[in-house]
Amino acid sequence: FDIEEHDNNEQNLSPPIPYVIENLPQFTALINSADLAQIYQGTLGIRKLLSMKKQSPIQEVIDGNIIPRLIQFLDMNALPDLQYEAAWCLTNIATGTTEQTECLTEKGVVPKFINLMNSGSDRLKEQAVWALGNISGENADLRNLVLKGGILPGLLEILSTSDKVSLLKNACWALSNLVRGKPPPSYDSIKEAVPVLFKLLKQNEEKEILADCCWTLSYIGEINGQKMQEQYDNSILIRLVQLLEHPSGSISVPALRTLGDVITGDENQTQMAINAGIIPQLGKLLSSTKPTIRKEAAWAISNLTAGNVAQIQTVLDSGVMELLINLSIQDVFDVRRESIWAISNATSGGTQEQLKILINLKAVPSLCSMLVTNEARTITIALEGLENILQKTKKANYESHVINQIEQCGGLALIEKLQMHQNTLVLSLIHI
Repeated sequence: FDIEEHDNNEQNLSPPIPYVIENLPQFTALINSADLAQIYQGTLGIRKLLSMKKQSPIQEVIDGNIIPRLIQFLDMNALPDLQYEAAWCLTNIATGTTEQTECLTEKGVVPKFINLMNSGSDRLKEQAVWALGNISGENADLRNLVLKGGILPGLLEILSTSDKVSLLKNACWALSNLVRGKPPPSYDSIKEAVPVLFKLLKQNEEKEILADCCWTLSYIGEINGQKMQEQYDNSILIRLVQLLEHPSGSISVPALRTLGDVITGDENQTQMAINAGIIPQLGKLLSSTKPTIRKEAAWAISNLTAGNVAQIQTVLDSGVMELLINLSIQDVFDVRRESIWAISNATSGGTQEQLKILINLKAVPSLCSMLVTNEARTITIALEGLENILQKTKKANYESHVINQIEQCGGLALIEKLQMHQNTLVLSLIHI
């Protein structure tokens, strides 16, 4: 994440030194002088070189032992322009390799930047947030270092009080870096961010902020889904459902993923999402031109059909199951696989009458169509769906109709071929 070029207070600096790597020693000499104007000019020159799109001299700056001097400048509150240029230099160094970023943290830059987040200057706050976001995004160890350094209170304060859009964007991005990565941070270390994220989602329309908020909530849900599910209320679920309609996939996809995490919870959480209007929106997403969105929508529906009888009925009444069954036969494999999970889940928890609806919608040929895949797990899901249908329709004297459908679509021949399958679970299911 590189800083964009932006000059400040460069006029009246003379004589100018060309901003080329060969002049790095001259800029280094300037920052080590006792003259404030020369120190500023040297820091500006180093920042210019580090902002070069190609051949940024990060390693040369490290080898020149310039970092300690730049970090020293971060404490000079009476010289905000110098603080800003020094922070910019250090931020660009943090865009280098892991080893180069560690050169910063080993010299104590993290607490300096965290202190700078309390500055009265928005541009200094933004620079500090940018730097800490870069460091946090490097790996889990550096992320944990930043978290333990105490970034969260200041970051949440910015997100709660600032009205500067660019600062909010950077703060949201930095926060997303604090909750991602493996192994993840503890839920307790980042839980205070959740209500702030909810507030941002409700009050903001900025595309980047909405996207980062949704992804961050999704990442936190992966850390501790149960505790996250307890945090959601009707208002935030309604807002997330609204975002499913956003024309940008960068927002609708993470909103969908976040809602998907919600409906993997208990029946009450699933019902709250249904009440918020998730099912009609999922139906629209199943018609998306993007396979990734269709896949995510099918995955979400599979969580709904894993619910109770009433919830399965709501899915059936919505009409999305017919579209889902068609996708399970005709779409790309990833979409088909998620669709089969949704169908199979419905056969597991559904009543006899609900299974008759699925049968009339051609769920049987759909399940049979996945018996030729190379994925053993997907085959077992399809076989379990067929077994559920046969067992429940047998009690309703409807079994012969199902067997006819299996035979007509070539399912019996496919099941016979599976007798040679190497997977024991597949073999245990082919008696159907």
